[in-house]
Amino acid sequence: MTLIFTSTAARSIPGTWESDGQHDARLELLDALPVRLADSDLEKIRLLAAQGKTAKSIGWRVSLDPLIVELELRRASERDAMPHPFTAAQQHAADLEAALQRLDRRDMNRLARGTHIPNVQLRQLIDGMVASEEDLTVTAVITRAGYRSTSHGRRQLGYMGAAGTKRFAQTIRPHDAARVVRSLGVEPREVVGL
Repeated sequence: MTLIFTSTAARSIPGTWESDGQHDARLELLDALPVRLADSDLEKIRLLAAQGKTAKSIGWRVSLDPLIVELELRRASERDAMPHPFTAAQQHAADLEAALQRLDRRDMNRLARGTHIPNVQLRQLIDGMVASEEDLTVTAVITRAGYRSTSHGRRQLGYMGAAGTKRFAQTIRPHDAARVVRSLGVEPREVVGL
Protein backbone atom coordinates (compact mmCIF):
# COMPACT_ATOMS: atom_id res chain seq x y z
CA MET A 1 0.00 0.00 0.00
CA THR A 2 1.32 3.43 -0.93
CA LEU A 3 0.46 6.49 1.12
CA ILE A 4 0.16 9.77 -0.69
CA PHE A 5 0.57 12.97 1.28
CA THR A 6 -0.83 16.23 -0.02
CA SER A 7 -0.15 19.71 1.17
CA THR A 8 -2.88 21.67 2.92
CA ALA A 9 -3.06 24.02 -0.08
CA ALA A 10 -3.73 21.09 -2.41
CA ARG A 11 -6.61 19.76 -0.35
CA SER A 12 -9.95 21.50 -0.33
CA ILE A 13 -11.59 21.03 3.03
CA PRO A 14 -15.12 22.49 3.24
CA GLY A 15 -15.49 25.16 5.90
CA THR A 16 -11.79 25.87 6.20
CA TRP A 17 -9.59 28.62 4.85
CA GLU A 18 -7.20 28.18 1.96
CA SER A 19 -3.61 28.68 3.01
CA ASP A 20 -2.38 30.84 0.10
CA GLY A 21 -3.18 34.50 -0.39
CA GLN A 22 -5.62 34.96 2.48
CA HIS A 23 -3.29 35.43 5.42
CA ASP A 24 -3.87 39.18 5.83
CA ALA A 25 -7.64 38.88 5.37
CA ARG A 26 -7.85 36.11 7.96
CA LEU A 27 -5.68 38.08 10.37
CA GLU A 28 -7.83 41.19 9.94
CA LEU A 29 -11.05 39.25 10.55
CA LEU A 30 -9.67 37.52 13.64
CA ASP A 31 -8.42 40.84 14.98
CA ALA A 32 -11.92 42.34 14.61
CA LEU A 33 -13.65 39.61 16.63
CA PRO A 34 -14.63 40.65 20.18
CA VAL A 35 -12.71 37.85 21.91
CA ARG A 36 -9.16 37.09 23.07
CA LEU A 37 -7.15 33.97 23.84
CA ALA A 38 -7.32 32.70 27.42
CA ASP A 39 -4.60 34.27 29.58
CA SER A 40 -3.06 30.91 30.54
CA ASP A 41 -2.60 29.99 26.87
CA LEU A 42 -1.25 33.45 26.08
CA GLU A 43 1.43 33.04 28.75
CA LYS A 44 2.47 29.70 27.26
CA ILE A 45 2.93 31.16 23.80
CA ARG A 46 4.75 34.22 25.17
CA LEU A 47 7.22 31.96 27.00
CA LEU A 48 7.87 29.95 23.84
CA ALA A 49 8.26 33.14 21.77
CA ALA A 50 10.80 34.42 24.30
CA GLN A 51 12.79 31.23 23.59
CA GLY A 52 12.91 32.22 19.91
CA LYS A 53 10.29 29.76 18.64
CA THR A 54 8.35 30.63 15.47
CA ALA A 55 4.56 31.03 15.37
CA LYS A 56 4.29 27.73 13.50
CA SER A 57 6.47 25.91 16.04
CA ILE A 58 4.57 27.43 18.97
CA GLY A 59 1.24 26.55 17.38
CA TRP A 60 2.34 22.96 16.95
CA ARG A 61 3.56 22.72 20.57
CA VAL A 62 0.40 24.15 22.13
CA SER A 63 -2.16 22.87 19.55
CA LEU A 64 -3.07 26.33 18.36
CA ASP A 65 -3.37 27.73 14.84
CA PRO A 66 -0.19 29.69 14.01
CA LEU A 67 -2.34 32.62 12.91
CA ILE A 68 -3.78 32.93 16.43
CA VAL A 69 -0.25 32.72 17.83
CA GLU A 70 0.90 35.49 15.50
CA LEU A 71 -2.09 37.70 16.33
CA GLU A 72 -1.90 37.28 20.09
CA LEU A 73 1.87 37.82 20.18
CA ARG A 74 1.42 41.00 18.12
CA ARG A 75 -1.26 42.25 20.52
CA ALA A 76 0.92 41.46 23.53
CA SER A 77 3.85 43.27 21.95
CA GLU A 78 1.70 46.33 21.27
CA ARG A 79 0.44 46.34 24.87
CA ASP A 80 3.99 46.05 26.21
CA ALA A 81 5.20 48.91 23.99
CA MET A 82 2.62 51.37 25.30
CA PRO A 83 4.21 54.07 27.47
CA HIS A 84 3.25 54.12 31.14
CA PRO A 85 1.40 55.64 32.87
CA PHE A 86 -1.54 55.32 30.53
CA THR A 87 -3.48 58.31 29.35
CA ALA A 88 -7.22 58.25 30.04
CA ALA A 89 -7.90 57.06 26.48
CA GLN A 90 -5.25 54.32 26.71
CA GLN A 91 -6.62 53.18 30.07
CA HIS A 92 -10.14 53.06 28.64
CA ALA A 93 -8.93 50.96 25.68
CA ALA A 94 -7.03 48.63 28.04
CA ASP A 95 -10.13 48.22 30.22
CA LEU A 96 -12.29 47.40 27.20
CA GLU A 97 -9.79 44.80 26.03
CA ALA A 98 -9.55 43.28 29.52
CA ALA A 99 -13.33 42.89 29.58
CA LEU A 100 -13.43 40.88 26.33
CA GLN A 101 -14.39 37.22 26.60
CA ARG A 102 -11.44 34.82 26.76
CA LEU A 103 -11.65 31.69 24.61
CA ASP A 104 -9.83 28.42 24.99
CA ARG A 105 -7.60 26.93 22.28
CA ARG A 106 -10.36 24.72 20.89
CA ASP A 107 -12.64 27.65 20.17
CA MET A 108 -9.84 29.93 18.95
CA ASN A 109 -8.86 27.23 16.45
CA ARG A 110 -12.47 27.12 15.23
CA LEU A 111 -12.35 30.88 14.64
CA ALA A 112 -9.03 30.58 12.79
CA ARG A 113 -10.46 27.89 10.48
CA GLY A 114 -13.51 30.06 9.80
CA THR A 115 -15.96 27.33 10.81
CA HIS A 116 -17.37 29.26 13.81
CA ILE A 117 -17.82 32.77 15.14
CA PRO A 118 -17.98 33.93 18.78
CA ASN A 119 -21.48 33.68 20.24
CA VAL A 120 -20.87 36.50 22.75
CA GLN A 121 -21.85 39.10 20.18
CA LEU A 122 -25.15 37.28 19.56
CA ARG A 123 -25.92 37.16 23.28
CA GLN A 124 -25.21 40.89 23.54
CA LEU A 125 -27.55 41.56 20.63
CA ILE A 126 -30.29 39.34 22.06
CA ASP A 127 -29.92 40.74 25.58
CA GLY A 128 -30.12 44.31 24.27
CA MET A 129 -33.30 43.58 22.34
CA VAL A 130 -34.86 41.66 25.23
CA ALA A 131 -34.14 44.60 27.55
CA SER A 132 -35.66 47.12 25.13
CA GLU A 133 -38.78 45.14 24.14
CA GLU A 134 -41.13 44.34 26.98
CA ASP A 135 -42.69 41.17 25.56
CA LEU A 136 -39.54 39.67 24.01
CA THR A 137 -37.71 36.82 25.76
CA VAL A 138 -34.65 34.75 24.95
CA THR A 139 -36.93 31.74 24.50
CA ALA A 140 -39.05 33.69 21.98
CA VAL A 141 -35.94 34.65 20.00
CA ILE A 142 -34.73 31.05 19.94
CA THR A 143 -38.15 29.80 18.83
CA ARG A 144 -38.36 32.51 16.15
CA ALA A 145 -34.93 31.44 14.89
CA GLY A 146 -36.35 27.98 14.15
CA TYR A 147 -34.84 25.89 16.93
CA ARG A 148 -37.05 22.90 17.72
CA SER A 149 -35.60 22.72 21.21
CA THR A 150 -35.05 25.90 23.20
CA SER A 151 -32.39 24.16 25.29
CA HIS A 152 -30.44 23.37 22.10
CA GLY A 153 -30.59 27.04 21.11
CA ARG A 154 -29.60 28.15 24.62
CA ARG A 155 -26.62 25.78 24.53
CA GLN A 156 -25.44 27.00 21.12
CA LEU A 157 -25.73 30.62 22.21
CA GLY A 158 -23.89 30.01 25.48
CA TYR A 159 -26.82 30.68 27.82
CA MET A 160 -26.79 27.13 29.10
CA GLY A 161 -24.03 24.59 29.70
CA ALA A 162 -23.64 21.49 27.59
CA ALA A 163 -25.46 18.42 28.90
CA GLY A 164 -23.48 16.71 31.64
CA THR A 165 -20.69 19.32 31.77
CA LYS A 166 -20.07 22.77 33.14
CA ARG A 167 -18.71 23.96 29.79
CA PHE A 168 -20.62 26.70 28.00
CA ALA A 169 -20.37 27.03 24.23
CA GLN A 170 -18.23 30.00 23.23
CA THR A 171 -18.66 29.75 19.47
CA ILE A 172 -21.44 29.00 16.99
CA ARG A 173 -21.52 27.97 13.35
CA PRO A 174 -22.15 30.91 10.98
CA HIS A 175 -25.36 29.49 9.47
CA ASP A 176 -26.87 29.07 12.96
CA ALA A 177 -25.72 32.56 13.93
CA ALA A 178 -27.23 34.02 10.75
CA ARG A 179 -30.66 32.56 11.42
CA VAL A 180 -30.63 33.92 14.98
CA VAL A 181 -29.58 37.37 13.75
CA ARG A 182 -32.23 37.36 11.01
CA SER A 183 -34.91 36.42 13.55
CA LEU A 184 -34.03 39.67 15.34
CA GLY A 185 -34.47 41.66 12.12
CA VAL A 186 -30.74 42.34 11.79
CA GLU A 187 -28.71 41.73 8.65
CA PRO A 188 -26.00 39.07 9.20
CA ARG A 189 -23.36 41.36 7.64
CA GLU A 190 -23.79 43.66 10.67
CA VAL A 191 -22.28 40.95 12.92
CA VAL A 192 -18.51 40.58 12.81
CA GLY A 193 -17.58 37.29 11.19
CA LEU A 194 -20.83 36.72 9.29
